[in-house]
Amino acid sequence: MLERFAALKRRLWLRQSRWRFDRLPPERRVRLEIGTDGRQLSFLLSAIHGAGYGVQLARGPMLFRELLSLRSCVPLAARMDSRDGLCGLILSDDPLAPGSPVRIGYDVFTPGRDGTRMPYGMHPSIYFKGAHLRPWDPERHADAARPIRVGFYGTHDPEFYSRNYSFPGLNRSELLQEFLSRYGEQLNTFPTRQATSFGVSIDYRGGELQPKRFLPQRAYLHTLRRTAFVLCLPGWCMPLSHSLVEALYSGAIPITNAHTWMHPPLRHGVEALTFTTIAEFHAAIQE
Repeated sequence: MLERFAALKRRLWLRQSRWRFDRLPPERRVRLEIGTDGRQLSFLLSAIHGAGYGVQLARGPMLFRELLSLRSCVPLAARMDSRDGLCGLILSDDPLAPGSPVRIGYDVFTPGRDGTRMPYGMHPSIYFKGAHLRPWDPERHADAARPIRVGFYGTHDPEFYSRNYSFPGLNRSELLQEFLSRYGEQLNTFPTRQATSFGVSIDYRGGELQPKRFLPQRAYLHTLRRTAFVLCLPGWCMPLSHSLVEALYSGAIPITNAHTWMHPPLRHGVEALTFTTIAEFHAAIQE
């Protein structure tokens, strides 16, 4: 019975979403021809909705999956349809796409690539829960207390974060092992409300297929807003990680070795505390 009720709600939502899309003028409609899966999809759909556009999903089952996940907080006007001529703007990740679409892609690391690079956003779960709709306001919250001096909130799996990492520089496993060995006795594990020099919530994955055990999502951004400096260590296959974007979004100062991969690069002592070596890593933490 519950499954039938959920299916009925989904069909009703799809019908309402299509009705709202059809009421938009063509210049407020975006056709998405996306065949590549990726965590940027939730950010892309949220950005389209925030700009006041509707979307036509021409292909890509993962786009429909993201649309369903976002529907309670990002109620996009959307239509699942492959017909041409409905939209004033076409976005495609296919280099051989006919016509004149705006080409987009995920690779922000390879210089000289054609097309528009999609920025690396926050974790999809933040968009799914609508937490991105409650941004940190620097005018209202600039003087708010940040009782946690340095924090790390993320996953630790030495094998997983090493074997797929091919970029130059220190990877997450190397940095986190160094951090834990040097400051392990000073760490304050969440949940905690007391002021502390080092606050952590670490998910020891034990393999990428294991379920995560981490700060609840509803408490994650709140904790970032109580933290002065956040360790934003590389992801499993790239120098950037969601935590870098989430720290900046929350008004915290990232400690990162991915500063040169941002555009423009983050400046040491201005937007971030940056490092390239282990010695500079510890200097940034103690700064």
